Amino acid sequence: MIVVQSSFPLPSDTTWDAFTTAMAETVPHYRSVPGLLRKLYIYDADRQEGGGIYSFDSRQSAQDCFNAEMVARATSRFGRFELQWFECPIAIDNEAGSVFGAPRS
Repeated sequence: MIVVQSSFPLPSDTTWDAFTTAMAETVPHYRSVPGLLRKLYIYDADRQEGGGIYSFDSRQSAQDCFNAEMVARATSRFGRFELQWFECPIAIDNEAGSVFGAPRS
């Protein structure tokens, strides 16, 4: 599994409600992204930063989502759009009561 964290600056007057309303508009898009397992929207009022944490079934799915066009669009919209990529060898899902993952050989 691949986890990607995005971050971008928000205008200094961005409230929780404004952020939530704006991000809710993107939900339909992400519901249909191939290979996307989960997306968490994140908001930091102290740093005036927003972003997301995404888990994908493969690196290729993540790369397809965060292609050059998407990154350019986000950078144009936010001024700065940063991505951090992580391999996720083990995941715990307390809601489902499961732990999954496989160590690399």
